Amino acid sequence: MEWLIAYITAGDLEEGNRIAQHLLEQKLVACVNLVPQCQSWYAWEGRIEHSQEVLLIAKTRLEKKDLVSKAVEAIHSYECPCVVFIPVMGANPKYESWLHQQFANR
Repeated sequence: MEWLIAYITAGDLEEGNRIAQHLLEQKLVACVNLVPQCQSWYAWEGRIEHSQEVLLIAKTRLEKKDLVSKAVEAIHSYECPCVVFIPVMGANPKYESWLHQQFANR
């Protein structure tokens, strides 16, 4: 089974909490970590922008990737939300066992 980290940004903590809860309720992720404040710099419509955002780090399975992206996009306030996936190269065996349990019967 291939595990992924979903790297997602949100406009504020309220939105981050809403996204985390939605992903968990839909059984698309096993866990979400919220980093309450990060500064993002990016190019948007020809200008350099920066803003305070919330970072979500969610653990999921490869086969849930597209569903995670669609679920975030459906409730996110941004026109172009950041949802990217990073493959997990290894995990603590006990943690990986816990991940397996979270996706049992899903």
